[in-house]
Amino acid sequence: MLGRFPRCIVAALLALVVLAIPSRGQGDPTRPPSGLTIVFVDVGQGDGTVIVGPGGTTLVFDGGPDGAGNLAMVPVLKRLGVKSVKYVVASHYHSDHVGGLDEVMKSIAVAEVWDRGNSNPLNTNAYRDYVKEAGQRRNTLKVGQVFALGSGAKATVLASDGHVIGGRKYDLNGWKQTENGASVVLKVEYGNFSMWLGGDLTGGGNGTFDMESKVCPACGDVDVYQVDHHGSNTSTNANLVAALRPEVAIASCGYKNPYGHPTATTINRLNTKTASSLCLSTSAGTGIIGFTVMSTTTLTTDGWRYRVEDVHGRGLDLYTDEVTSQAPGPGALLFSEVHRRPTASAGAYLEVQAAGASPINLRGLSVSGNLGSFTVAAPYRLLPGERLLFVEHGDAATNGGLPFGHTWPFKAFRLGTVYDTLALGHATQRVDTLSYTSGFAGGSGVAAERIDFEVATAASGFRAAIVRYGRGDRGSPAGKNSVDATRYRMRAGLEVLSASAPGGAALNLVATGLGDTQKWDWMALAYGTFPGIFVSGTYIPLNPDNLFAFTIGLPGFLAVMPSSGRRGIRLPVPDVPGLRGKRGYFAHFLIDPFGPRPIPSSSLASTFIFP
Repeated sequence: MLGRFPRCIVAALLALVVLAIPSRGQGDPTRPPSGLTIVFVDVGQGDGTVIVGPGGTTLVFDGGPDGAGNLAMVPVLKRLGVKSVKYVVASHYHSDHVGGLDEVMKSIAVAEVWDRGNSNPLNTNAYRDYVKEAGQRRNTLKVGQVFALGSGAKATVLASDGHVIGGRKYDLNGWKQTENGASVVLKVEYGNFSMWLGGDLTGGGNGTFDMESKVCPACGDVDVYQVDHHGSNTSTNANLVAALRPEVAIASCGYKNPYGHPTATTINRLNTKTASSLCLSTSAGTGIIGFTVMSTTTLTTDGWRYRVEDVHGRGLDLYTDEVTSQAPGPGALLFSEVHRRPTASAGAYLEVQAAGASPINLRGLSVSGNLGSFTVAAPYRLLPGERLLFVEHGDAATNGGLPFGHTWPFKAFRLGTVYDTLALGHATQRVDTLSYTSGFAGGSGVAAERIDFEVATAASGFRAAIVRYGRGDRGSPAGKNSVDATRYRMRAGLEVLSASAPGGAALNLVATGLGDTQKWDWMALAYGTFPGIFVSGTYIPLNPDNLFAFTIGLPGFLAVMPSSGRRGIRLPVPDVPGLRGKRGYFAHFLIDPFGPRPIPSSSLASTFIFP
């Protein structure tokens, strides 16, 4: 049995493999996902969405009002490197949806144009310009039609001009907003990811025909909902919300628009105390509360997780509904920062940080205090050391310049300015608590920050923030605490993906070394941990068995720990007889072959069952 690694062997192994091993593979689960890209373009009061498939096939759904094609849509297409558009789809013929499409068609090659056809055409310049520019490329949609976007990504037509897939044609004549009710509805899918695009589809509000209730059963649960009719009271009815159960909703509307979009009724239906979704908007609308203001928003997905980013590249990662993932247990998620007395009128925030070894899913997380509570519906994916910001108001112009975060439901929760007992919970487990009184760190214009994330602490473990953000308050929202003095331990964690996941069964290995960046790091798997391996006084909790010998030579298992302090490998698991259901262990350790200790330190081992 191998009980120690002589220094010469470690140096030889390093020399043999270092040139052949990439530092970070394309399957790195600590990097943003790639595959399908969706951009919700800030076109002002209107809708414009760009969808780019994994192989570059592009679909443009609406183009905003006149001028938005040149000013907003075309620049986004160019930024994405789109040279030609395969499909242009018009949801309906109102000028805030088709006004910019002729400009897109003039600027970039477009192969096919699709819409609901020539019934009840509108007598507007925007419609006439659209039809003229589309010319012979124009086609009439059929429900059930599928737009192939490459590598299994697709957009399916669920409704058009009152027709519903698998159902009947509904007569919209005599109802208010007939044109909106005739909107095209698409369901976009890639792997486990799905999204609803419905134009201005009506849901029975304000005397409109309830098309939403007719279409939503054909769609079912989705991850993302592009909010119908910009968040108007005409749409987003209770039946649709119950059928779609979206974790993320994004409304496209103009700043200070005269329609009140998105309305409080719509917001409060999507962002509730018992199911608080990530609710986004391309503008502040008419002063919305309960939504986070984003401007142009980019979503990328690899089919089992997805990332939502604002125009500054700040993003949040989420799991798709079908992924089985790890919930936060006691100590795996900690209160990291509290700003209870902002100088901005609505700038209160609460920050949490993942403190365990494996990525965690925050769906079902309860956040409570003396002044209310809410439960998170969005399946946020936090890697070890990553943070999530919960904010009272999602508009940076109102909240003192806070970065992108999750806006809690209106009036569901409030931080006590003098004293409070805050709690994080999941199911029946208490994850973390924080009680404070008048002597708590921070105060007017100053946040309280956690000092050490490796030890359990009470309010005494917080200090006043020393750096400034936004408009001058002190704090480090969504960033490393300015008073952080943690001596982070190495951690080894993972996600187990079943055979039904896109790409098949796999292990997502995540090595964390927040205090060991720019050092050589080696991952390995083994079937057991006892007696393990001792090297110059350092214990590696893995047995030197055949699994260990095999994995230490795999590409990417030896690499420099990047500045983020996290690296990962997606390791496909073959369907080998006897492997499925077998227990394994994962750990990683530092390598310093020419130093006084060839293995300076090692993580503990995480256990898993092969899928």
